[in-house]
Amino acid sequence: AVLCDRFDVKGKSLFYAGDQKGNLYVLGERGDLIDQIKCRDGPIFAIQDIESRKVWVYSDKGKSVVILQNNKLSIQANQNSKFSMGLDGTVYNSRKKGEFPLEAVKADVPVRVYGTPRIMMEEVNDNEYVDITGYSTDSERFRRDLVEDKKAQPTLEVVGRGQASIRTIDVGAPVKQVLNMMVKNTKDRRDAVYVLTCDDKITRFKASELIDENIENDSLTRQLVYENDDDEAENEDLGDIESFTARPDDKDANTVNVLFIMRDSDEMFIAKDNLDN
Repeated sequence: AVLCDRFDVKGKSLFYAGDQKGNLYVLGERGDLIDQIKCRDGPIFAIQDIESRKVWVYSDKGKSVVILQNNKLSIQANQNSKFSMGLDGTVYNSRKKGEFPLEAVKADVPVRVYGTPRIMMEEVNDNEYVDITGYSTDSERFRRDLVEDKKAQPTLEVVGRGQASIRTIDVGAPVKQVLNMMVKNTKDRRDAVYVLTCDDKITRFKASELIDENIENDSLTRQLVYENDDDEAENEDLGDIESFTARPDDKDANTVNVLFIMRDSDEMFIAKDNLDN
């Protein structure tokens, strides 16, 4: 997992990176290593900046609160997962009930995970923007026993404040990652929620529609942004997209660049999404 600190100061930008062994690194603007620390026991799948020089670092079984002070990283707190999922796809508001832990991660942060069966949506400032949290798992057992054995549910569950149900959408395959663009930053804000499914399809929904329980699922705007169009692709080739992010195009305000990486590849791929479609 990687993160460019959004609270940075010009000339003092910070870049965080987490590896498969649970190590967190922080680098300066010129790529110089400032410090590193062992903060998780397993692979780090997401890093979220909370405030200047303070990040949450996520792994399969919880998160660490890490601060940078006087160019030294230190762990302020460790927190275990509060949610879990059962083999039948049921999401529990307790870590102890399900077989797989679920981490609650803000959906404006790119994550490298195997599944995100639920999102929570909360409107802010009279629906000026929407705060979305994804409930994600990086469990190898989830990937092996449910996704690869085709037992994972092909749905995305949408809940609101207090985990109150809003809707459950059939998206054709298990959901891998969700990314929200209806964010606080007005420059980046777009009425778009991108959903990556395990069959390597990226679909765009509208945040304003997903959160509105008066809109039926059949009436939701649903735009396919990317799919693997190789007719000769084998089943084992699916799930090759490891992670993705999205950024507004610098030249066209109605275009979003959806960038993704593939398994066993060092290239970055881009899909252009015209929001007028």
